[in-house]
Amino acid sequence: MKHIRCVTGTIVLLLAWSGIALAAPSLGSIDGQMGNSEWYGLETIEYGHSDGHDYDVERLGLMIDDNMLYLGIQTDYQLDGGWRTNSWEYRKDEYGVTQSYGNYYIDPGDFAFDFNGDGSFEAGIDFQMTDSGVTFTFFELNDPGDWQRSVTHPENSPYTAYVEDYKNSQTSGDGPDNFEAVIAYTDDNNRNPGDVLEAAINLDTLSDSLSQLFRGTDRTLNLYWTMECGNDGLLVAERYTYNPANPVPEPSTMVLLGLGVLGLSRIRRRR
Repeated sequence: MKHIRCVTGTIVLLLAWSGIALAAPSLGSIDGQMGNSEWYGLETIEYGHSDGHDYDVERLGLMIDDNMLYLGIQTDYQLDGGWRTNSWEYRKDEYGVTQSYGNYYIDPGDFAFDFNGDGSFEAGIDFQMTDSGVTFTFFELNDPGDWQRSVTHPENSPYTAYVEDYKNSQTSGDGPDNFEAVIAYTDDNNRNPGDVLEAAINLDTLSDSLSQLFRGTDRTLNLYWTMECGNDGLLVAERYTYNPANPVPEPSTMVLLGLGVLGLSRIRRRR
């Protein structure tokens, strides 16, 4: 894949600690808009907050409330991919979509999660966009060092992780093996205010291994995002407590429960 050099830029690493907010994200507010009152005190904002630059990340928000994780991003980078000029279509790859510029393509990055506050990003979210909607894949890495570095500005890393480096992963959806997520996306081709991706994730529906990453009292979580070239990126921090009341049952318990339900089903059929 060819890579185009992004407009020169520097990363902004400002911490936005959760405080008293005018409002806060909720399931009903996940609308792909990232309103000011909704995210006030829960986000990092790009210095200058100027719209219209192809590779600027304008806003990054993060909040954990009880069992819900809320995140939002606003960027002038086109999250759903750019036009391929020779065929007038979006270009997509196995990791989602890419932005095009002539015959060059810039991939979107993954949301990177640092659970220790030490700069080692143990997990992330890869998003895939299709005509039917947006899907998240939540993953834990075999090693925090498995992240790929940004191409043009490697100092603004991490950028993405490859599937073969996943230790555990789970996809959003309605199935029994999926985690629950409400995801909203606004495609702004005019870059004013920019593309917005918002989501609410039910942490109680994550697999036990992924849920364990979040559990604890008075913890700090860092969320970071940049694109392939690393022209611009934002990091936001959240201090939170998450102790699920009903942790995911051990496999043996679930098997026994399943056998019990199966037995009752057979008894009813015989009747």
